[in-house]
Amino acid sequence: MCDASFIPLQQLKDLLDNHPRELTQEDYISLRDKIESDDEINQTLEILGGSRPRLPEGVLSRALRDNKTFERKLIEYAQQQIKYTDPQVISILRTRAETFLDALPSPQQKTQQEILKDRLMAIERHLAGYCATWILDIGLKASLFAAIAEAAPISIEDLSWKLELAPLYVEVWCKAAYGLELLDVDLSSSPPKRYTLAPGMRELLLDPTNPISMRFDIAFSTILHQDFLAFPRYLRTGATWPLEDRPAELHKLYVEATRDDYPVITDVILPAMDQNVEDLKCKNITILDVGTGAGFALVHYAKTFPQAKVVGLDIDPSRVAEAQHTVQAAVTTPDLSNHEIEVRCQDVNTLEDENMYDLIVINLVLYQIHFSEYTKLFERLYKALKHGGIVVIAEYNFPPLAPERTYRFPGYQAFLSHLLHFALIGATLTPAEKLVELLQEQHFDVVRGAAIHHPLEERQVIVAKKP
Repeated sequence: MCDASFIPLQQLKDLLDNHPRELTQEDYISLRDKIESDDEINQTLEILGGSRPRLPEGVLSRALRDNKTFERKLIEYAQQQIKYTDPQVISILRTRAETFLDALPSPQQKTQQEILKDRLMAIERHLAGYCATWILDIGLKASLFAAIAEAAPISIEDLSWKLELAPLYVEVWCKAAYGLELLDVDLSSSPPKRYTLAPGMRELLLDPTNPISMRFDIAFSTILHQDFLAFPRYLRTGATWPLEDRPAELHKLYVEATRDDYPVITDVILPAMDQNVEDLKCKNITILDVGTGAGFALVHYAKTFPQAKVVGLDIDPSRVAEAQHTVQAAVTTPDLSNHEIEVRCQDVNTLEDENMYDLIVINLVLYQIHFSEYTKLFERLYKALKHGGIVVIAEYNFPPLAPERTYRFPGYQAFLSHLLHFALIGATLTPAEKLVELLQEQHFDVVRGAAIHHPLEERQVIVAKKP
């Protein structure tokens, strides 16, 4: 889901983009390792920790009580990332980056044969990655990884018996998973060979509370096979294949993609914008969630702000029905029984409320709206906000193509294959800089001049205030 290290990869890209050399994955990883082990930077971050808002004790205790370890780790990760945006830290980072670049050896000129060999190896890696994605997906859906983790070391015969699966198919899957370094096997032992998970696979595949869990990424990547199969046909017609025509499994993944976003917004983003969240909890504020989907955000905001009125909008009647079901189930619990939560089936562009909301959240919604509607949308949100109210926009990060190295960075390569899917559903691929410009045209005060780095590398967060 998110990178294990604290410093945002995109921030390293920003520091190194002016360098003429084409940097490799190893270069970026090496620089990040140096930065995150740097004593001066760590001391500066510790000093900033005293003045920056820390994770409220109530949030931590609630996360622990509800066993929401994943959310807690995401919050901790996001807080540390926000410290890396401090001007004092950025100055040190820039110095470290320049020193690092100066120390890099000059790139060696390659022959045409060496270039062809490199490209051949790159294509082979891409093909192996495609195969690995499906082997991972099969292993998760058929519980092969879980069974191996539980009973390792385990033979193919015992694994087949344990899961009631065909031995031949289990055998070919295990061999493929071993070749792709997902499983380990003791090749020196006498038959039958016994398999174990490769190091790190338990954390990456079987621990949903781990912030580097890849379960969602794998499921989302494999469900996109339908887009890849259909794309050649749509290349000729230019038509779209909208989300409402997609299977329920994809909609479920979209819901899962956002469920851990809400604690980051309330417990990290808002405090970092000098919003006194603890004070807001004691006030009768009004919150609007645009594109509320399944309604989990409404429940989270109601729990976080006990005195608030929470309103959710969605244009899709099926999503509204789902959100109403989520809310109805939640308000039966004692801690939400007296909360005012409203779900409306409405296009946000038809919103007539004025000077009503203290906080408006738009989480992974804008990309589903045509760019031509953004000006009207931001105008409507401006009117709906109270003076001093803020809007939080969390969106997929669609960086401009130039410099091309941004797209070649490993953190984006897997995400870029999803661009075909976004294009097919008619998504608007708008970079953060353009969103900031449009908000300013509608008289918003953008709290930060650029997007805030979200814990998930492919996300961006923009916060604006109505003066």
